[in-house]
Amino acid sequence: MLGNDFPDDNQIIKKGEFKFLNSKIIFRGKGGVLEIGNNINLSDCIIDIGNGAKVNIGDESQFRGGILVGVKSSVCIGKKVTVTNNLHMKIGEVTNIAIGDDCIIGSNVK
Repeated sequence: MLGNDFPDDNQIIKKGEFKFLNSKIIFRGKGGVLEIGNNINLSDCIIDIGNGAKVNIGDESQFRGGILVGVKSSVCIGKKVTVTNNLHMKIGEVTNIAIGDDCIIGSNVK
């Protein structure tokens, strides 16, 4: 289960119920934020958040794979997004990525 205490002002904001199976959250640096909506399923997932970076996962989404978010970057995954298996996202420094609501991303996307 995810705790609430992270070093260097990093935080996880939980907005409701979620499943967290075989997954890992890594904060690198200070001021990183992971915001998790309601009814989220994170399975076989690694989320690596850089200095001052933010990741937001919308309500009722299912995610499998990895997200590497660079310094001062953000990733916003909309509501009801499904990643079937093994998505790998690498977001460089000072970059913003948004995936809209009601999307399906197929297996093995890099």
